[in-house]
Amino acid sequence: MSSPDIKLMREGGNIQSNWQETRAYLNFYLLYDAIPSGNIYTVHEDMKNYLQTGVSNGLINITVPAYVGGRIIPHSHTLPCFSSDAKHLVINSISISQEGQEPKYIARCEFSTPPSHGMPSGFLPPWFLPWEIKKGFSATSYVPTHADILEIWNSTGVREGFPQYSKPLVNSAGAGLDPPPEEEMFIGTLTFNGARIPQADHLTLQQVSNYIGSINGDGAFGLVPDYISGEGNLQLAGDVFRPFTCRVQDISIQSRTWENIEYQEVSIVVEVFDPPWIPHPSVEGNLMPIGWLRAFIDQGPYYIDEDNERQAFTIGDEVTDIEQQLNGLGQPRGWNYLLEPPAVDPDIYAAEGPTYILTNTKRVTNFASLGLPRTPEGWWF
Repeated sequence: MSSPDIKLMREGGNIQSNWQETRAYLNFYLLYDAIPSGNIYTVHEDMKNYLQTGVSNGLINITVPAYVGGRIIPHSHTLPCFSSDAKHLVINSISISQEGQEPKYIARCEFSTPPSHGMPSGFLPPWFLPWEIKKGFSATSYVPTHADILEIWNSTGVREGFPQYSKPLVNSAGAGLDPPPEEEMFIGTLTFNGARIPQADHLTLQQVSNYIGSINGDGAFGLVPDYISGEGNLQLAGDVFRPFTCRVQDISIQSRTWENIEYQEVSIVVEVFDPPWIPHPSVEGNLMPIGWLRAFIDQGPYYIDEDNERQAFTIGDEVTDIEQQLNGLGQPRGWNYLLEPPAVDPDIYAAEGPTYILTNTKRVTNFASLGLPRTPEGWWF
């Protein structure tokens, strides 16, 4: 059967809008030589294919990522839109009616601003819709290692030389505080809801378990880089996050079917934690962000002597269980190896300052394989 003669009708077109959305309507006339074998269904497909050519209105290209075989493959889809000047109004529905018993049909096409989910079947697959993004905050406890020392005083007066900024959080003798001070810090929360493209590798329960609790890396310390934006930074929802600041808190997956195509609908919660930066001698600007990594002062009730034996700290002849600072090698802070026997040197003690140990207990993963949106509108590109 030959293709129908399709013409845009002059009457019946209109636009409706409110504060939330805009809907536009166009009517088309379809004339066949004879009633098609598939009747209304064939007419519907012919109309849809006609709109895909962009002959009468306009087209818009939407691109989403597919993470296949360990690399990202951009995948594009072309959608009819109301006009070349109104590409934000994409096809939403087609209604077909037949004029009497003749092979004549009228197609009423609705165009609208695309919602985040639920575009009618046959036009825009769920995986080509923007992801829903929610942002919020939650509180957590946190033990800082550094602080701004604003003032020190007692009944005799105020000590000179303050304030001092980004200083080790220790007492005036340089010893760790017991118990350590605990702060309330706020964690940013990003919640993503969207559909993964079917061409992407489906996430299995084993893969999801590898992501839960994991953080983003940058290649430093031999940890996994992200390769998303710049030097290991991670771009999500229009923001750029430094390495180690993002943690996957939760992932839920539901298998769905669209037009007999299986895909996964995914909800992912990412927690963002960027506490105050800590001083570091080898970092430009002398301050280093640590995110979800943890730093603590090297201290304890024991040290390693020159014979590699563990010894308890003493006060006079009495063994004490008070934790003393160490130098990162198991010896007391300020340890002078050149003395005979080796002992604490006050000058070295003052120059060294507290020794910090930076640790990570979380898995480091490449967030790129999750296909999370990079733009604030919910798109990947």
